[in-house]
Amino acid sequence: MARLLLMAVVGLTGIFALAAMFPLGAAMSAAEVYAARAFLTEARNCEAPCLMGIRPGMTTMDEALALLEAHEWVGEIEPPSHDGLVRAQWSWSGRQPRVIDSREPGLLSAGYILDVEAEESMLLVTNVRIRLHTRPAHLHLLLGETVNGEALRLPTLEKVNFRLYYPDTRTQTVLGLSSIVMCPARLDSYWRTPTELSLGVLSPLIRVRTSVPVSALPALCNAP
Repeated sequence: MARLLLMAVVGLTGIFALAAMFPLGAAMSAAEVYAARAFLTEARNCEAPCLMGIRPGMTTMDEALALLEAHEWVGEIEPPSHDGLVRAQWSWSGRQPRVIDSREPGLLSAGYILDVEAEESMLLVTNVRIRLHTRPAHLHLLLGETVNGEALRLPTLEKVNFRLYYPDTRTQTVLGLSSIVMCPARLDSYWRTPTELSLGVLSPLIRVRTSVPVSALPALCNAP
């Protein structure tokens, strides 16, 4: 995933050329571009696939907790919960990049995965999630187009959860971008929403999904 992120970080000339393809609501300042690019570069500070030192599908839960304990971005770590899923969350220390939304805790999930060589199940991290101030447009432009994604309408809440996936079949991981758009949805509403960034183990379902275009958001809110 480090290679994916590194390849996706294009030069400023290319970014602003791409920005012309998006609605006015997606306009990006140079500072915002630098902040988004710096975060992607700094967050992948270990061998791919990796986020904050954690490698989904390879890092055990105990190893992940030790990495978080030593990480300068991390404040308090809550004891892991075991309510069907093994999850842990943490607050931010104040030394994290400014693109991270410190009001929302970081979250990791883990599950038992069979280690064929050891012939035993290991509790491995399956997903890491971080909420960002960075708008979808910034990360979308930096990471490029993808044919994988979905849009889930939440009728009782009048919201649409719009997701983009960047799968890496070589490492069996997937980078995800998720945004909640309130109905009635407009394109500029999407470009201005915060983003949840995730890195997780690649699900077979993600490989066959076809991305829903952003232009379909208004119609999703009007669907019965």
